[in-house]
Amino acid sequence: MYIVNSQQINEAEKLMRDEYALPSLLLMETAGRKSADAILNYYPDIHNFMILCGSGNNGGDGMVIARYLHKAGRIVNILFSKELDSRFLKFQTLKPSIR
Repeated sequence: MYIVNSQQINEAEKLMRDEYALPSLLLMETAGRKSADAILNYYPDIHNFMILCGSGNNGGDGMVIARYLHKAGRIVNILFSKELDSRFLKFQTLKPSIR
C-alpha cells in the first residue's frame, strides 16, 4: 500500500484523465470500490459504518464506499460536511438488503 498526499493524488488523476483518457467517474468508482474492499478486509467483523463525506470529489468517493459496504451487507450511515441540495435529502441510513 502506498501513502500519498493530495497533490500527488491530483497529479495522478490528471495524468489518468489527460494521458489515458479515463473519465473522472471511473476513477472515483474504482477508488471507492478498492477502498471498500480494503475496509472489509481489515474489519471483517464490523457491521456498522459511518462514512464522512466532504463536498468535493472525496465526498463522491465516500458515497461509492458507502454503496459497496451496503452491497456487502453492512449498515452504513453517511455524514455530509455541508448542507445537501434537496435532491439528496431522500437518502437515509442504508440498511443491508435481505437476500
